Amino acid sequence: MASGGRIHQLIKQARATFSRAANEATFRQEFEKLKAAMASVTFEDFNLSPSVLGKVWDYSPYVKDAPASCMDVYECTEFSVSIFMMKPNKYMPLHDHPEMHGTMKVLLGSMVVTAYSKPSSKAQGLLRCPLVPKIQLSPSSEPCCLYPSQANIHEIHTGDEPVAFLDILSPPYNPSQGRDCTYYAIKSADKTAKDEESSRTLGPPSSNDEGSGSEQLCPRHYSSATVLLNQYTVFDLPSVKLWQFKM
Repeated sequence: MASGGRIHQLIKQARATFSRAANEATFRQEFEKLKAAMASVTFEDFNLSPSVLGKVWDYSPYVKDAPASCMDVYECTEFSVSIFMMKPNKYMPLHDHPEMHGTMKVLLGSMVVTAYSKPSSKAQGLLRCPLVPKIQLSPSSEPCCLYPSQANIHEIHTGDEPVAFLDILSPPYNPSQGRDCTYYAIKSADKTAKDEESSRTLGPPSSNDEGSGSEQLCPRHYSSATVLLNQYTVFDLPSVKLWQFKM
């Protein structure tokens, strides 16, 4: 199948999966089809290459110090499709996806995802979150999924090479509808009998946590503008032919 055909098929399947007309009985089947469609997509479908990733931050006025950049591929009220690009040896801070389903597929490079499941309640502003086993992702890996409660809070670390990954979220972030991105701090780690971390406690901001460089990092509610200034730069490279779909 041609590159454009694979991407069109992916977006059509996302629409079938996340359509308001979908019901619980068919959602799981459609979600599995979406994962299969996503697994077939490669960096070549988007005309990406390692050389392009190395030049992402050379274009003014993009923020050279930003660890990650994002290109929008498609968005509607039901889902969004984006490509994130990250520099080597950087990380995307611990953040959530309120009431969302999501799936990621690495196109170039490799990264490690550390995720936590959301508890049903919180005490004194703290979340005691079960730790999900770390996942190492590369282009040969199956898509990595998150759900409204399971593996919903995660952070991403890159290795010695730039990384590009495809990201689908449903529904998209929308602060006006209560779906803003919240960044979290790790307050403590619980240990099992084998001295392995089984859960962590995520808590409210503390002035003592700011910029400590340790696990005592404060969670923050960022407005979209602040996130773009401090964490990401959104761009459209003139050297990249990016598929933009209107369906």
